[in-house]
Order: sequence, then C-alpha cells, then structure tokens
Amino acid sequence: MKVVRISFEDGDIVVVSESAVESGSNEEFEERVPLATFIRDALLSIPEEERKFVISNPASGEHKVYGIRRNAEGNPEYDYNDVPES
Repeated sequence: MKVVRISFEDGDIVVVSESAVESGSNEEFEERVPLATFIRDALLSIPEEERKFVISNPASGEHKVYGIRRNAEGNPEYDYNDVPES
C-alpha cells in the first residue's frame, strides 16, 4: 500500500492509501492507527542493517542496552543501564 496522506485526528493517525485517491473514496481505504503504533511500525520497517538505533527488551534481572559501538580492535562494546530491570 502506497500512503498518500497521513493526518492526525482524535489521537489516531489516519492513513489514506493511493487506491483511495484513485477511486475517489477515502472511507474504504482509510485506516485509523494509534500514534504510538504507527511510529513503532514505521521505525521497525527500517531494514535492520540500516537502523541507527538499538532495540532492547530485557527480561527481569537483565540490563537495558542503549548503545553499541566497536572499539579500535573491532570488538563490540555496550552501553547499558547499571540497574537491572525488575
């Protein structure tokens, strides 16, 4: 689906597809999505190798990672929260 127009109404994102514009009817091809869901889906649609952010989902007792980089030897180094998740 190629998105033509996005608007914000009553806390939701309203996505209108190219098909709706071609047919002249917005109702059939309109989709209401919560803003947070729309943003999450847009970010996760970026191919993993092109992302410039870290997704961290630690279990209880694990530390949340917020940064990864390579040192001079090429080995990964991690920045993480010192307090484990509860």
